[in-house]
Amino acid sequence: VRSAVWARRRKKQNIVFRACGPLLVSVLEWRLLGRALPSRWSAVALSGIFACAAGYVASDNAFAMHGLRAYTWCGVYFVSICLSDTCGKQIISGLRWRTMWGPVLYTNLLASPVMLALGVAGGEVPRLAAAAWRPRGVALYALSCLFGIAISFTGWRCRALVSATCYTVLGVANK
Repeated sequence: VRSAVWARRRKKQNIVFRACGPLLVSVLEWRLLGRALPSRWSAVALSGIFACAAGYVASDNAFAMHGLRAYTWCGVYFVSICLSDTCGKQIISGLRWRTMWGPVLYTNLLASPVMLALGVAGGEVPRLAAAAWRPRGVALYALSCLFGIAISFTGWRCRALVSATCYTVLGVANK
Protein backbone atom coordinates (compact mmCIF):
# COMPACT_ATOMS: atom_id res chain seq x y z
CA VAL A 1 0.00 0.00 0.00
CA ARG A 2 2.82 2.37 0.91
CA SER A 3 4.58 1.83 -2.39
CA ALA A 4 1.35 2.53 -4.28
CA VAL A 5 0.89 5.85 -2.46
CA TRP A 6 4.47 6.96 -3.08
CA ALA A 7 4.49 5.73 -6.67
CA ARG A 8 1.28 7.61 -7.48
CA ARG A 9 2.91 10.85 -6.41
CA ARG A 10 5.11 10.42 -9.48
CA LYS A 11 2.26 9.84 -11.92
CA LYS A 12 4.21 9.91 -15.18
CA GLN A 13 6.86 7.52 -13.91
CA ASN A 14 4.19 5.24 -12.46
CA ILE A 15 2.47 5.04 -15.85
CA VAL A 16 5.76 4.14 -17.53
CA PHE A 17 6.41 1.36 -15.03
CA ARG A 18 2.83 0.03 -15.31
CA ALA A 19 3.19 -0.05 -19.10
CA CYS A 20 6.19 -2.37 -18.68
CA GLY A 21 4.19 -4.68 -16.41
CA PRO A 22 3.20 -7.17 -19.12
CA LEU A 23 6.89 -7.76 -19.88
CA LEU A 24 7.70 -8.87 -16.31
CA VAL A 25 4.38 -10.71 -15.91
CA SER A 26 5.06 -12.75 -19.07
CA VAL A 27 8.40 -13.87 -17.60
CA LEU A 28 6.86 -14.59 -14.18
CA GLU A 29 4.04 -16.51 -15.83
CA TRP A 30 6.60 -18.59 -17.72
CA ARG A 31 8.72 -19.30 -14.60
CA LEU A 32 5.96 -19.69 -11.99
CA LEU A 33 2.99 -21.00 -13.94
CA GLY A 34 4.73 -23.03 -16.64
CA ARG A 35 3.23 -21.06 -19.53
CA ALA A 36 4.96 -20.47 -22.82
CA LEU A 37 6.91 -17.28 -23.37
CA PRO A 38 5.24 -14.71 -25.63
CA SER A 39 5.26 -15.36 -29.37
CA ARG A 40 7.77 -13.55 -31.55
CA TRP A 41 5.34 -10.76 -32.45
CA SER A 42 4.18 -10.37 -28.86
CA ALA A 43 7.82 -10.17 -27.76
CA VAL A 44 8.45 -7.48 -30.37
CA ALA A 45 5.45 -5.49 -29.07
CA LEU A 46 6.59 -5.90 -25.45
CA SER A 47 10.12 -4.88 -26.43
CA GLY A 48 8.69 -1.78 -28.11
CA ILE A 49 6.93 -0.84 -24.88
CA PHE A 50 10.18 -1.34 -22.98
CA ALA A 51 12.13 0.77 -25.50
CA CYS A 52 9.63 3.63 -25.13
CA ALA A 53 9.83 3.39 -21.34
CA ALA A 54 13.64 3.41 -21.47
CA GLY A 55 13.48 6.48 -23.72
CA TYR A 56 11.26 8.23 -21.21
CA VAL A 57 13.58 7.37 -18.32
CA ALA A 58 16.61 8.60 -20.28
CA SER A 59 14.93 11.99 -20.80
CA ASP A 60 13.45 12.34 -17.30
CA ASN A 61 14.85 15.19 -15.21
CA ALA A 62 14.31 13.30 -11.94
CA PHE A 63 16.39 10.41 -13.28
CA ALA A 64 19.12 12.81 -14.42
CA MET A 65 19.25 14.40 -10.95
CA HIS A 66 18.73 11.39 -8.65
CA GLY A 67 19.49 8.32 -10.77
CA LEU A 68 17.65 5.11 -9.92
CA ARG A 69 16.65 6.52 -6.50
CA ALA A 70 14.04 8.62 -8.32
CA TYR A 71 12.28 5.39 -9.23
CA THR A 72 12.59 3.42 -6.00
CA TRP A 73 8.92 3.49 -4.98
CA CYS A 74 7.75 3.08 -8.56
CA GLY A 75 9.97 -0.01 -8.80
CA VAL A 76 8.60 -1.48 -5.57
CA TYR A 77 5.05 -0.82 -6.74
CA PHE A 78 5.83 -2.27 -10.18
CA VAL A 79 7.15 -5.53 -8.73
CA SER A 80 4.25 -5.83 -6.27
CA ILE A 81 1.65 -5.28 -9.02
CA CYS A 82 3.33 -7.81 -11.32
CA LEU A 83 3.51 -10.39 -8.53
CA SER A 84 -0.11 -9.65 -7.64
CA ASP A 85 -1.25 -10.20 -11.23
CA THR A 86 0.73 -13.42 -11.50
CA CYS A 87 -0.32 -14.72 -8.07
CA GLY A 88 -3.93 -13.82 -8.86
CA LYS A 89 -3.77 -16.10 -11.86
CA GLN A 90 -2.15 -18.80 -9.69
CA ILE A 91 -4.98 -18.52 -7.16
CA ILE A 92 -7.60 -18.85 -9.87
CA SER A 93 -5.78 -21.73 -11.57
CA GLY A 94 -4.67 -23.61 -8.46
CA LEU A 95 -7.72 -23.45 -6.24
CA ARG A 96 -11.01 -24.93 -7.24
CA TRP A 97 -13.54 -22.27 -6.35
CA ARG A 98 -17.15 -23.34 -6.81
CA THR A 99 -18.06 -19.87 -8.08
CA MET A 100 -16.27 -16.59 -8.83
CA TRP A 101 -17.56 -15.30 -5.49
CA GLY A 102 -14.85 -17.36 -3.73
CA PRO A 103 -11.85 -15.25 -4.77
CA VAL A 104 -13.88 -12.03 -4.54
CA LEU A 105 -14.87 -12.63 -0.93
CA TYR A 106 -11.45 -14.10 -0.07
CA THR A 107 -9.47 -11.08 -1.26
CA ASN A 108 -11.90 -8.59 0.26
CA LEU A 109 -11.78 -10.48 3.55
CA LEU A 110 -7.97 -10.42 3.51
CA ALA A 111 -7.88 -6.69 2.70
CA SER A 112 -10.40 -5.65 5.37
CA PRO A 113 -8.13 -5.89 8.47
CA VAL A 114 -5.34 -4.03 6.66
CA MET A 115 -7.67 -1.23 5.58
CA LEU A 116 -9.19 -1.09 9.07
CA ALA A 117 -5.71 -0.74 10.60
CA LEU A 118 -4.79 1.98 8.11
CA GLY A 119 -8.01 3.84 8.93
CA VAL A 120 -7.34 3.67 12.66
CA ALA A 121 -3.69 4.71 12.20
CA GLY A 122 -4.76 7.56 9.92
CA GLY A 123 -7.15 9.01 12.50
CA GLU A 124 -10.35 8.14 10.66
CA VAL A 125 -12.28 6.82 13.71
CA PRO A 126 -13.11 10.28 15.16
CA ARG A 127 -14.08 11.50 11.68
CA LEU A 128 -16.38 8.52 11.24
CA ALA A 129 -18.05 9.17 14.60
CA ALA A 130 -18.55 12.85 13.76
CA ALA A 131 -19.93 12.21 10.26
CA ALA A 132 -23.53 13.08 9.48
CA TRP A 133 -25.26 9.83 8.51
CA ARG A 134 -27.95 11.04 6.12
CA PRO A 135 -29.99 8.48 4.13
CA ARG A 136 -28.73 9.80 0.78
CA GLY A 137 -25.10 9.54 1.89
CA VAL A 138 -25.58 6.04 3.26
CA ALA A 139 -27.31 4.99 0.03
CA LEU A 140 -24.46 6.38 -2.07
CA TYR A 141 -21.93 4.65 0.17
CA ALA A 142 -23.78 1.32 -0.19
CA LEU A 143 -23.95 1.83 -3.96
CA SER A 144 -20.20 2.46 -4.11
CA CYS A 145 -19.64 -0.76 -2.13
CA LEU A 146 -21.79 -2.67 -4.64
CA PHE A 147 -19.83 -1.21 -7.55
CA GLY A 148 -16.56 -2.14 -5.82
CA ILE A 149 -17.72 -5.73 -5.42
CA ALA A 150 -18.86 -5.78 -9.06
CA ILE A 151 -15.46 -4.52 -10.21
CA SER A 152 -13.73 -7.16 -8.07
CA PHE A 153 -15.99 -9.89 -9.46
CA THR A 154 -15.34 -8.76 -13.03
CA GLY A 155 -11.59 -8.65 -12.42
CA TRP A 156 -11.47 -12.17 -11.01
CA ARG A 157 -13.70 -13.46 -13.81
CA CYS A 158 -11.39 -11.88 -16.37
CA ARG A 159 -8.35 -13.43 -14.66
CA ALA A 160 -10.00 -16.83 -14.96
CA LEU A 161 -10.54 -16.40 -18.71
CA VAL A 162 -7.21 -14.97 -19.90
CA SER A 163 -3.51 -15.28 -19.15
CA ALA A 164 -1.88 -13.15 -16.47
CA THR A 165 0.00 -11.24 -19.19
CA CYS A 166 -3.22 -10.50 -21.07
CA TYR A 167 -4.88 -9.41 -17.83
CA THR A 168 -1.98 -7.05 -17.14
CA VAL A 169 -2.21 -5.60 -20.66
CA LEU A 170 -5.93 -4.98 -20.08
CA GLY A 171 -5.16 -3.33 -16.74
CA VAL A 172 -2.55 -1.04 -18.31
CA ALA A 173 -4.87 -0.13 -21.17
CA ASN A 174 -7.66 0.77 -18.72
CA LYS A 175 -5.49 2.97 -16.53
